[in-house]
Amino acid sequence: MKLAFIYSGQGAQAVAMGKDLYNTFPLVKEFYDSIEPRIKELSFEADIDTLTKTENTQPVMVAFQLAVTDLLKVEGIVPYAVAGLSIGEYSALYSAGVISRKDALDIALFRGRCMGEYSSDMNTAMIAVIGSEEEELKELLKELQLSKKIFISNVNTKGQIVLTGKKEDFEGLNEALKEKKWRGIPLKVGGPFHTPYMAPVAEKLKNFFERISFHTPQCKIAMNLTGDYEEDNFSEIMSRQVMETVRFKDDLEKLLEEVDLFVEIGHNKVLAGFIKRLNPKARVLEIKDKESFISTREELSKCKK
Repeated sequence: MKLAFIYSGQGAQAVAMGKDLYNTFPLVKEFYDSIEPRIKELSFEADIDTLTKTENTQPVMVAFQLAVTDLLKVEGIVPYAVAGLSIGEYSALYSAGVISRKDALDIALFRGRCMGEYSSDMNTAMIAVIGSEEEELKELLKELQLSKKIFISNVNTKGQIVLTGKKEDFEGLNEALKEKKWRGIPLKVGGPFHTPYMAPVAEKLKNFFERISFHTPQCKIAMNLTGDYEEDNFSEIMSRQVMETVRFKDDLEKLLEEVDLFVEIGHNKVLAGFIKRLNPKARVLEIKDKESFISTREELSKCKK
C-alpha cells in the first residue's frame, strides 16, 4: 500500500492545537518542551484571533505537523510520498528528510514574520473562486485589464482557484464573477501571498536559505511551485514558492496516479475536500487531535497487516 502524508496550510489552525497530544504522548511532550517556548505558548494558549496572525499561524502549524510526523514515525508509519500546501510544504520537506526539525521551525518563524510584516500595511484580499478553471479565469482577468493587479495565487483543485490582490481592484471583478455564475468566497488568510507582491519576502528567504542544509528526499515529494515531484534545487523552489502560483491541484493529481491512501495532517479537512473533487473514491484519513490520531493509527495498522 502506498501512503501519502499531506500537510495543511494557513487556515487549518485551531485553538490548543496539539495540546491533547502533548498531555498523552511523552514523545510529543518532549518535542514541544524542546522547541522555542513562544511556539509552545501560542500553540496551547493563544486565542483564535492571535493564532490567525500570519507570524503566529505558520510556526504553530509546522510545530503541530512535525510532532504528528514524529509520532507516526515511531509507530513505523512512514509515507511513500508527501506534499504540503504553502507553509505545510515545510512540514513535507521535514517528513521527506530534506530539512531538519530545527530548520523547519526556524524557517516557519522567519517566513511567518516576514510575510506578516510585509503584508500588514497592504489592504489586500484573497478570494476562492468556485466553478472556474484556470484558463477561464486568466481570460476574464485579461478582459477586465486586471491581470497585472489580481493574481492567481493558488490552483487548489478542480473548480477552485484563489485570487489575490488589492481590495479596491476586486470591486469590478466580483460583478463579473456573478455574471459567469462563479462563486467568490473571501478567505481569512491576510496578505498577497503567492503573488509578485511577495518578491521582497522571496529575496529574504533566498538569503535565509543560505544557512539551511537541504538534503536528498527519502521519499517522493510533490512541490507547489512545479506541481511535480522534485529531488533537488529546494532553496530556489521554496524562495520562489512565496511569490508564485501554488499548483496544489497538480500535486494531488500526481499523487493520485499511484497513492492508495492519504493522511491529512491539520484541521478542517480542507485537503480531503480537494482530493475528493479530483477523485471521489480516494481514501483520506485525518489527524487533527488525539482522538483522530488514535483512530488513524488503528486504521493504518490494519492496512499494514
